[in-house]
Amino acid sequence: MALGQLPMEMILELLPYLTPHDYFQLVLVCKSWYDLFIPHIYHRVMLPLNDFSAASYGQVCGGTDLPVRRLTHAVIEKPALARLIHSLEICFSVCEGGGHREPHKDEDAWLALLLVQVRNLEILKIALGEEKIEYGLNKTRTSSVHFEWVIHWASMPRLGILPKLSHVSLIHGPAPWTIGTVGKGVALHRLIPFLRIPSMRELYVINPGDRVPLKLPKDVMFPVKHLDIAWPQEPLRNLPRLVERCPELESFTLEQDYWHDETTHSLLDLSRLYQPLRVSRSSIRHLNLTFNGIRAWQDAEMPRPTFLGTLSDFSNLDSVHMRWSDLLPFRGQAAYHPITSLSELLPSSLRHLHINDCLVQCMLALSCTLLRRVNIRFAMFVQQTGHGCLHCLMHHWRPSWPHQEIAAGTRLYRLHRDFNAFGVSLFICPAAMCVPFARDYAIRKK
Repeated sequence: MALGQLPMEMILELLPYLTPHDYFQLVLVCKSWYDLFIPHIYHRVMLPLNDFSAASYGQVCGGTDLPVRRLTHAVIEKPALARLIHSLEICFSVCEGGGHREPHKDEDAWLALLLVQVRNLEILKIALGEEKIEYGLNKTRTSSVHFEWVIHWASMPRLGILPKLSHVSLIHGPAPWTIGTVGKGVALHRLIPFLRIPSMRELYVINPGDRVPLKLPKDVMFPVKHLDIAWPQEPLRNLPRLVERCPELESFTLEQDYWHDETTHSLLDLSRLYQPLRVSRSSIRHLNLTFNGIRAWQDAEMPRPTFLGTLSDFSNLDSVHMRWSDLLPFRGQAAYHPITSLSELLPSSLRHLHINDCLVQCMLALSCTLLRRVNIRFAMFVQQTGHGCLHCLMHHWRPSWPHQEIAAGTRLYRLHRDFNAFGVSLFICPAAMCVPFARDYAIRKK
């Protein structure tokens, strides 16, 4: 049976299984199919911010043939198309293999004009151009001035610009090696215009930076409900001030990554986030404070344990994903002997606990009888106590392997038995095995 002979109800059921190429073919069949499938083509738009010619990406094409300009012309000529765009992803062509080049000088203006047209836009994903220092002046400038003005105007409801924008994903764009470039990373102060948009609910930032002083508007609170910070290369000392201005958070994710320099001395002290997070303790449901993947190593002393704080009065907290050394207070400078039991620090509402970089010798300190599920991943390596971090030892280090201890099997058996007695699902991942923990509550760029 041909597709045209199928009932409309069945065609609608098939829509999730069609590819963009399928849609492009279907709109050419007839006028009725054009009207049916064109909204699915424009619902989610992805295009490069600049266009490179030739296979070697040697030259940037002229300003008359830029993808952003072509789309802007299309939505101006047919305003009905602008109303169909609900998701817009703008990436630099460097993501496709090109060199580190700045956008064409006209592209920023065309992008700003496009954003003014798409009033139904809900999701925006974009790579921000890098900042540059203006020598002789104590300020920075960007190559996306027009775009940032539009984001600023979106915070004023009376202007009617981007009134439905609720989800924003940001990553740093290519950083050309030119004099004055501040460096890679999305500076925290560049997040403020997005956070001030009244409809903003979810903000995801990859590789944020803290190089420029953060000046927060006085007495302004941000409406964002989900804040996801991924892979900062700096300690982000101003992040607590930003979190404090988000009193309605429902989820907060900070996924650090110190693999590149293999040192632990510049990590953000998580205890500094405790008081800012308490501002949203009645609304927050999912808390994720950990490191990227299994690459982070740990022993009982390094990184030095930094107790976040008791979560017992976070009344709606449903899931917690944290490192062992940040979850409990310990005696001395090592993460061996907890001062209090874990159950005293967690709220009765908690149902899912994910523990990263756990130490086998500390497993029996776990007592989470009210939970539904507990996931434990052991530290990939455990440095011998008192030997310092990898950076300090110049890579001459001797790891121990806790999962190979003779007593480990007995401890695991006892832990399973104790948890099963209370109906708690316990999953234990060996140290060298990569098992992705649930990221259902983190905002991720798809």
